[in-house]
Parts: sequence; C-alpha cells; structure tokens
Amino acid sequence: MAGGLKLLKFLNAVQAMRSIDPDMTLSQLATLLTIAKDEGLSVSEIQHRVGLTRTTGSRIVRSLTNWEGDGKPGFDFIEMRADPMDYRRRIAYLNEKGRKVVKDAIKHL
Repeated sequence: MAGGLKLLKFLNAVQAMRSIDPDMTLSQLATLLTIAKDEGLSVSEIQHRVGLTRTTGSRIVRSLTNWEGDGKPGFDFIEMRADPMDYRRRIAYLNEKGRKVVKDAIKHL
C-alpha cells in the first residue's frame, strides 16, 4: 500500500503541473524540477542530469523560458542568465512564477 500512496501523490503532483498547461510533457516537468532542485545549472548540466540529448534538452529548456521560439511563448518558469565566471555559458534559475508552480506541485507530494 505504501507504494500505491507514493504513486498517487506523484500522479497528483503531475496533474497539478499539467493543470497549468495540458501539453506539458514529463520531460519538461523533469527539467523544471531539476532546475528547482539545483538552480544555476548550465543547459549541458541539465541535459546530463535529466538524460536528454543536446537538441531535445535545449528545446525543453527554451520552452520553460518566456519565449519558446517560432512565435510561440514559453511557459515562463525560468530565466537564463550569463554565468559571471564565463559569459559564454548560460545558467538557469527559476523566476517567481516558476517558484510558485514548483511550490504548488510539491504540496501534492
């Protein structure tokens, strides 16, 4: 039964996230939660931790910013900043909207 309860809590958290946008994928959710756990990661570090290819990881990270591209707005949960130690490197942080969404999802766990 304990496993079933954990599964139910996880499902509730996923549903809470998907209530924001029903098209949100599990890869986007995993990426968002990875950034929430360890803010300040580079795109390549995020790709490695989540297990995404370079192309897919870049696309998913971009979808979590305010502008996905191709004229489509993103979820606007994160912001990318230049790394103060290496301005060629971009690092990810939750913005206020992202913090609220993650906090609301964690309530279900």
